[in-house]
Amino acid sequence: MEKLSEYVQFDYDKRIIRIINGTKGEYPFDNIKECFVLNEDAKYKGKTEPFSVIVKTGPLPLGLLTEKAFYVGVKIINKNGSVLAIYTSKQKTRNNTDYHKKDRKNAEEIKKLIDEIIT
Repeated sequence: MEKLSEYVQFDYDKRIIRIINGTKGEYPFDNIKECFVLNEDAKYKGKTEPFSVIVKTGPLPLGLLTEKAFYVGVKIINKNGSVLAIYTSKQKTRNNTDYHKKDRKNAEEIKKLIDEIIT
């Protein structure tokens, strides 16, 4: 868990999630409805609701000139419909780069922890 603490911390005693990189703040576990690992278009990060503009990735290389840069993270949807973001990318990335793979792996680990909390 320690390696994820630069993005998010889970306080199981207080039952809160503390977001460090993304929608900063503390949020109760009980408010979380669901979460997804997604890629947000880098042009829209911080300018719109988190993860409202998604970049799809796939196994085929799209070419660096036409491929969009993005940030990887976890989109959390609360029971009241509000959206939170945990970004595991500290910089823009592109499909199938080492950064993308590392960021995606960290996001998947965070999602797994959140899924365990809400189920």
